[in-house]
Amino acid sequence: MTLDEQLEILQAAKRGEKIERKLYFVENNPWTPIPTAIPHAFDFCNYFYRIADPYAELKAAAKDPTKQIRLQYNKDCDGNGEYSEWMNAGHRWLWGNPPEDYEIRDKPKAKKVVKYRCWFSTFDEQLHWLLHDPNGIGWHRRPAFDKECEVEDD
Repeated sequence: MTLDEQLEILQAAKRGEKIERKLYFVENNPWTPIPTAIPHAFDFCNYFYRIADPYAELKAAAKDPTKQIRLQYNKDCDGNGEYSEWMNAGHRWLWGNPPEDYEIRDKPKAKKVVKYRCWFSTFDEQLHWLLHDPNGIGWHRRPAFDKECEVEDD
């Protein structure tokens, strides 16, 4: 590392930014965070250093198919604002807002398909369906106005 790069790392550490390091001579060595709560003696002879990416956790969640991300925008002085829709993995985020404006959650589980028995009643001229209760209570009568006999349910 050049002296300017070393100074940039030291100044970032002084400002309280997160710093990561990895050993020079070890292949496939991961970047590990340096605890900022304790003073650290930097060893530029044996380690590479870099300022940690504040969006690293968000970028990892954006690639994870089990996670979703949404953005809070138009924040007022109290920190309230509107939220975007939850976006699945693969969405192209621009990361234009500060990292604290994003929220990560586990992707909701897929809904199950529930089958109904359908029939048309000439008495009230409506399509009716029966919902099978998996808890053993039996079939329940439901009115319906379309011929969909499979729906998603929680």
